[in-house]
This record gives sequence, structure tokens and C-alpha cells, in this order.
Amino acid sequence: MSRTPTQFSTDPAVLGFDPNALKAKYLAERDRRLRADGNNQYKEVDGDFEHFDDDPYAEQVERQ
Repeated sequence: MSRTPTQFSTDPAVLGFDPNALKAKYLAERDRRLRADGNNQYKEVDGDFEHFDDDPYAEQVERQ
């Protein structure tokens, strides 16, 4: 099996980009989107819009 230099190299000159800078960019974007209120940011789907909470393609299974 022949390997090219980009398969194992982390050298930005070989890759054509800086993997550490790319990772930092993605982490910064993730941090920007995180909210302190977490799941509490979402509202319960009820009333006229309750049907949007149902998955029409999922098999309904009754559990004990």
C-alpha cells in the first residue's frame, strides 16, 4: 500500500493548512454557540403545534 505524505503529516506546509489553527477556529465557533441556559432555551411543543413533536416515520412502541 502506497502512502502519500499527507496521510500522516501534520506539517502545515504539507497539508496546505494549519490543523491547530483550524481546530482553534472550530472550538471558538462552538464556544460562541453554547448558551448558559442549555436545554432550558427550548419551549415545550404543545397546543396547535403539538403534532410537530410526533415522528411520522417512527414505529410507535408501547412500553411498561
